[in-house]
Amino acid sequence: MARHGREFPALPESTRAAILEGFNASNRWFFSGTMGFRVVDLREGYARLVAENTTAHQQPAGVMHGGASFGLADTAVAAALFTVYGAGQLLLTIEMKINFLEPIPRARSWPRPTSCARAGGAPTPRSTSGRRGNSPHAPAPPT
Repeated sequence: MARHGREFPALPESTRAAILEGFNASNRWFFSGTMGFRVVDLREGYARLVAENTTAHQQPAGVMHGGASFGLADTAVAAALFTVYGAGQLLLTIEMKINFLEPIPRARSWPRPTSCARAGGAPTPRSTSGRRGNSPHAPAPPT
């Protein structure tokens, strides 16, 4: 699978299944599990998660709350890093930045892939979420 000029090799099926099942099961009672985030695909340096944008995820305007989408992105980075470092590693976010380019409307599933690019030998998380202009809710480009 290629994304933005990068290949994400398939993991051995036993490794993929162990990380995927373990991640979803162990997070069931923690933040990502209670938010309904689920890992649905893994490759080397790549994770795809899904979440339903329910009322519990929304802010009063009826779109997904920024904290919910940020939490989803942070969870996706952890899942992608497990494919690089192994499922038994302690992974903590030290710093993360997100640019909100468009709202995530109500009752829309949010499956966004996340990958880890290598920069100087260290994995660097890269999310491919929210591209300007892909949604009727996207803001107009500056004139």
